[in-house]
Amino acid sequence: DALEPLTTGGWRIGSGDEVWTCRAVVLAVEAPAAGALLAPLDAGAAETCAAIQYAPMASICLDIDPASAQRPLEGFGFLVPSAAELRLLGGLFMSRLFPGRAPAGRELVTAMIGGLRWPEAVDASDGTLLAHVHEGLDRALGTGDGPRPLLVNRWVQAVPQPGREHGAKIRRIREAADGLPTLAFAGGWLDGVAVSSALGSGLAAGARVAEALAGGSVDPTPHPAG
Repeated sequence: DALEPLTTGGWRIGSGDEVWTCRAVVLAVEAPAAGALLAPLDAGAAETCAAIQYAPMASICLDIDPASAQRPLEGFGFLVPSAAELRLLGGLFMSRLFPGRAPAGRELVTAMIGGLRWPEAVDASDGTLLAHVHEGLDRALGTGDGPRPLLVNRWVQAVPQPGREHGAKIRRIREAADGLPTLAFAGGWLDGVAVSSALGSGLAAGARVAEALAGGSVDPTPHPAG
């Protein structure tokens, strides 16, 4: 994949055998992927992106009969403190958050496992993951081995891990793009991993490129690829 500024002020984007041109670009990708695209434009910013650390994680979707749980499935879910000495990080009650995610009388729960607590989780077998998930859900909800697994996903770069110098790194990356007003960044690796922070970064990125386009800094005429 490639990102190339055009002399007209727009951009050429390549992905596989396809090429597009556009007036503005928002890079809503993981930091390492953003760094790879930035490398031809600013090697320093690309290196800074690549240095942002991520924790791996596996997520397991499960079908649960709420009547079999000893504790009610209420709210959005739960987090497991490290003091509990479980490899389960937490669970999201997806059918409580969003309608139509589970049949009547059932609940859809997404369990999260791994992270810095157990980074090897992405390499563990499905059986090993499920054993730890059942243990954690039983401790939290009293579900025993009743939850039925539906889907297992592994994410090598799941959760950004902001360190002490994270703010300075993000400032350097954004400063590198100051001369490219129609390029912006969005994602949980910028200002926080919370959903509200990730959405906020998207709104800020959209406002940045919208302001640049409204200011006439970009040729509004589409240009064919080639």
